[in-house]
Amino acid sequence: MLGDRTMFVLDAHGVIVASSRAELLGTNSSQRDFFNAPRERPNRAVLYISAPFKSPLGPLVVSIGRVLTGPQDEFAGVVGATLDPEYFQVVLRSVLYAADMRASLAHGDGQVFVNMPLNEQALGMGVVERDPGGRALRLAGRYADINARKIAEDRLRHRAEFDTLTDLPNRASFVERLQQAMRRATPSSPMALLFLDIDHFKNVNDTLGHEAGDQLLKIFAARMRDCVRQSDTVARLAGDEFTIILEGLRDANDAKMLASKLVEVLRGPTPLAGKLFEITTSVGVALWNTGDTDDAELLRRADAALYEAKRRGRNGFFCDGADALSGSFGAPDGPVNLSDSETAGAKEAASS
Repeated sequence: MLGDRTMFVLDAHGVIVASSRAELLGTNSSQRDFFNAPRERPNRAVLYISAPFKSPLGPLVVSIGRVLTGPQDEFAGVVGATLDPEYFQVVLRSVLYAADMRASLAHGDGQVFVNMPLNEQALGMGVVERDPGGRALRLAGRYADINARKIAEDRLRHRAEFDTLTDLPNRASFVERLQQAMRRATPSSPMALLFLDIDHFKNVNDTLGHEAGDQLLKIFAARMRDCVRQSDTVARLAGDEFTIILEGLRDANDAKMLASKLVEVLRGPTPLAGKLFEITTSVGVALWNTGDTDDAELLRRADAALYEAKRRGRNGFFCDGADALSGSFGAPDGPVNLSDSETAGAKEAASS
């Protein structure tokens, strides 16, 4: 396509399943305008044009897309392309016939996203003047260098949505994403919620100090991220409480397999305060049921499943609504120090 830089296909959950750029495969774009606009107002006859957005490909770009539908005419995804900013610069350059001329290209909402001569630091909002029929006549506006302000706004937005210690989505961001995931879930593509925490985390703080506790939370968060897909959401609610939103599952076994994997991976040797410790976790799994719409109820079920996993001995998982358990169940009463072992396999329990 003339002027396109990146072509892509998104599935019904906003995950890129095909692209002209292989590194984008699996990326979750469910929060982007070029996916949400077609999903919320699907019409196969409409060519959707996103609002300008920042991209590594240039200062500002736009995406175009069309709706994909399934056998029952249901929404099945979006096929689209990100338009090349350099192409627009060529178009604007073609109308500059004097050295002192300036040219700009604006989106329908009035936002200028390409200008000539190119000034990547300048962003502007213009006012579109239209005739009685709605046809755009002219754009009036001015440029201002708002780069520093935008950077500050982005930092504030990040702090409002992400946990400062682990850089995971915080509780407010988690609730929003959970609500969206539940709306997207279908019987053929269900979702699940995992609720997990660190067994005897208080003992780590009491015996090794809060600095070691913070270090453990960051290690724990990194290991969880490594266990899940890019399209899954790992969030920190508070303290040592974490959640994972799983979407696009084949069946309940997918959630159970991940819970089992988490129990094993998170039990690996963990460096704290200059020594290696074995830290265990307990996981509660709540499976989405057809018709579920109450995010607070799904979280309550996951929390109850976590409590049941702890009641059965910790160091394992329990799946809500099914007798599906895994792990050794029967964690020690505190972090196990592996550094002072005199012989292979020897373990000295830390104070609890």
